[in-house]
Amino acid sequence: MEKNYVALITAAGDSRRIGGEKKELIKVDGKAIIYYAALSFVKTELFKAIFITCQPELEDEFRKSLEELTSSNIIKFVPGGKTRQESVFFGLKAMEYLNPEIVLIHDGARPFVTENLIKNIFDGTLKYGACAPLIPVVDSVKIVENNSIVGHPRRQTLMGIQTPQGFTYPEIFECHKKAKNIEKSFTDDTEIYSLCGKNIHIADGERGNIKITYPDDMKICIKHRK
Repeated sequence: MEKNYVALITAAGDSRRIGGEKKELIKVDGKAIIYYAALSFVKTELFKAIFITCQPELEDEFRKSLEELTSSNIIKFVPGGKTRQESVFFGLKAMEYLNPEIVLIHDGARPFVTENLIKNIFDGTLKYGACAPLIPVVDSVKIVENNSIVGHPRRQTLMGIQTPQGFTYPEIFECHKKAKNIEKSFTDDTEIYSLCGKNIHIADGERGNIKITYPDDMKICIKHRK
């Protein structure tokens, strides 16, 4: 029986921290950032479909940027929401007709995700039901209130989380439905998954799997592609 494994790539943000230019559509070596992010998922050959959220008015540009990948009909586009959380919910709802078993959720602004990382998260999700990549925090972290340091958490207990994050589809969809009724802004899907009292297995992330957020990040992106 064919397995229904899908991926969801979010790319509906406003890119305000990078100056307003739609970062997933910025080209490096002739290809848009979203192309590199999606390509690694396609190359794994694990997924029946890859859903990409974007602003409806930019869908044509996204299609053009991904035309080499859309010819296989594996890429599906979903109108994004006002927040990342809402966009993910719309993406999960859009794929419901496929009755997926597992979904990996990834940031479209992480173009350096590797096939190896995707496969590791996929394997962890198959085994544990949920899996996310983390990397140790190298800087000391402080708690700040009113422009003053008020807390000094131990760095050894802190880790930085990345995407893709993998989940059993019915469970993460139910958790997102629950989160819609809570007046809170959730930072990522593991936080939403925790609402259902589920454990999330951790896997090693990759230092190179950076998220393009600020203008200086583009310098890293260009250097990486050379």
